[in-house]
Amino acid sequence: LFSTADDSLIQLTATNVIVVGTVQAGARTDGANVSAWTGRNAKVEIETTEAVVVGGKGLDANFRLVNTGGTIAATGAVNIETGSDSDGIGLTVSSSSAIYVDASGSGSLANLNTGQLSVKASGSVQLFGLVEGRDIGADVVIGSDRLVFVDGLVRSNDSVTIRGGRSAIGLGLLVGAHRFGSGGERLGGGTIDVAAGGRISLSADDGLLLNGIIGELGNGTPTLRSVTIESTGGAVSFGGQVNAVESITVNGRSVNVLENGRLKTFGSSSTVTLRASEGVVLADAVSNGGAPGTVDAPALVHLLAPSINIGGRITATPGTA
Repeated sequence: LFSTADDSLIQLTATNVIVVGTVQAGARTDGANVSAWTGRNAKVEIETTEAVVVGGKGLDANFRLVNTGGTIAATGAVNIETGSDSDGIGLTVSSSSAIYVDASGSGSLANLNTGQLSVKASGSVQLFGLVEGRDIGADVVIGSDRLVFVDGLVRSNDSVTIRGGRSAIGLGLLVGAHRFGSGGERLGGGTIDVAAGGRISLSADDGLLLNGIIGELGNGTPTLRSVTIESTGGAVSFGGQVNAVESITVNGRSVNVLENGRLKTFGSSSTVTLRASEGVVLADAVSNGGAPGTVDAPALVHLLAPSINIGGRITATPGTA
């Protein structure tokens, strides 16, 4: 499904929308599954009373039913607003699927705008594939009244904002740990990242459990400038990595840096601030090969809480960015 002109619009409204092909605004296809960008500032708008599912079963070249990825893309904006289905799900993006905006049309268009990707869901959001704002200045905003689960890649050029709600497991945002097979192949895991100088904001009404990677390292340093992480009613716990150049700021009822968790800033004057209304815990390693929970900032590590339990490490490694 394509729209080709500048400022064109693809609008889908239904109880449920399932994408097992391509929905692309500002592009055309040659009929052989090859598309080319043609229109600037084109938009995709999807609204459902229940769920949006990207990826599923489709026919291959031999007409066999196989797992197939779906794609939703535009040169202007992708706006998705969902309800909640009978399983409490609002949006699912499979591991072979993608939702993205690219105002430059992969460099083929003189973009007149910055891409905007927005998800607003009453049900839970499950991201196993790619969600991305590709052009300079692009922003990604994801919100759910329930749990947001990131087990794929969420990335944007300028900013990523994710806000979760509440769930039966006491979490509003869960970023999955990276998992690999016996041959080193990636099996899963969540990553949230931005381009150089970008910002990330993560929050939830319930707790946050971040076992993946916030701010990837390239050549030993992140591109993420600053990140703010907050729970308004629960714990913020880290079992993975958070890497930023200038600042990491965390607020919650409790803040826990678990075994193998690490929060690290890289700029020479950079800081990490952990603020909790009940307590801050840096856990020691308890398993063979495990690493203690670590907070590392060249200029300042600031812990503010009525109770602070340090079984892990606080370090001040000289800045490298």
